[in-house]
Amino acid sequence: MKGFAVLLVATLTAGPAGAQGSMPGMPVPRGKDSAAVAALFARHMKATGSSVASQMPAFMHFKQQMEMNGSPPMEMEGFMIRPAPGTTRVRVRSLMNMPMMGMMETVVNGNDGWLVSAAGPPMLLTPEQVKQVVQNGNPDPLTSMPQAKLSVVPRTTIDGREMDGVRFVDTLGTDAVMYFEVKSGLASAVRSGSTRGMAQDTSMVMLMGDYKSFNGSLMPTSMSIHQGGAQTMVMRMTTVEFTPIDTMMFVPPAAVVELLKQKKP
Repeated sequence: MKGFAVLLVATLTAGPAGAQGSMPGMPVPRGKDSAAVAALFARHMKATGSSVASQMPAFMHFKQQMEMNGSPPMEMEGFMIRPAPGTTRVRVRSLMNMPMMGMMETVVNGNDGWLVSAAGPPMLLTPEQVKQVVQNGNPDPLTSMPQAKLSVVPRTTIDGREMDGVRFVDTLGTDAVMYFEVKSGLASAVRSGSTRGMAQDTSMVMLMGDYKSFNGSLMPTSMSIHQGGAQTMVMRMTTVEFTPIDTMMFVPPAAVVELLKQKKP
C-alpha cells in the first residue's frame, strides 16, 4: 500500500499537466532539432501569454478535482515555492483525500521529501521520488518538462487534432512525447511509455485542454488520462493563485524529523 501511495503521488499529484520534468526554468533544447524544439516552445509561450520561466511567479497554489475509474471526485490541493534567483531549492506540498486511504500529504523541501498518510506511519521519499514530485508540482505543461534529451517527432493526429511533438528522455527513465496542437500552438497531449524500473505498465496518453487565464497566462484546466485504450482518470483545475505561501507548511513534523536524522550520515 505504501508503494502504491508513493507511486500515485509521484506520478499524478500537484498539477493538471501531470507529465513532467525539472524545476526551475524551461528545458534547454540541444542537438540537431534544437531550433525546431525551441520554435514549438516559443509558440506555446506566445499562445499562453506566459513570460520566461525566470519571470514566473515565485508562489503557486491550486486546487483541482480528480476522478479515477468512475470513482467519486477527490479534492486535491497543491502548493509550490519556486527557487529564489541563484538557488535550486524547490518546495512542494500536495494534499489528497484518497478513498479507503484517507488524507495523504506529500512534501518536498529542497532535497528532502516525505509522505504522511492516515494509512500508516510517515515515510521518506527516495531521491528519485523527490525529483518526480517536483517534476509533477507545476501546472504549466511546458516549464514542467524535463531537463532532458529533446527531439522532434513526426506530425500526427490525436483526438482529431493535428499535433507536432517533442520527445524527451530523462535520467529517471521517462520516455515521453509532448504534443503541441498545430492550430493553436498550445501543449495539448502527452504520450508516455512505461517508466524504467516499474513492474506494472505505466504507459499512457494524457489529453490537456480548457485553457483558462490565471494571472494573465493561460493554463490547461482539464486533463484526461487514457491507459490500455480506456479513460482512467479525469482532473479539473478549479483555482490557481500566485499569492505568497506560508513556508511553515513545509516544516517536517516530529516523526519525520526523526526519520531525517536517521537518514543523514
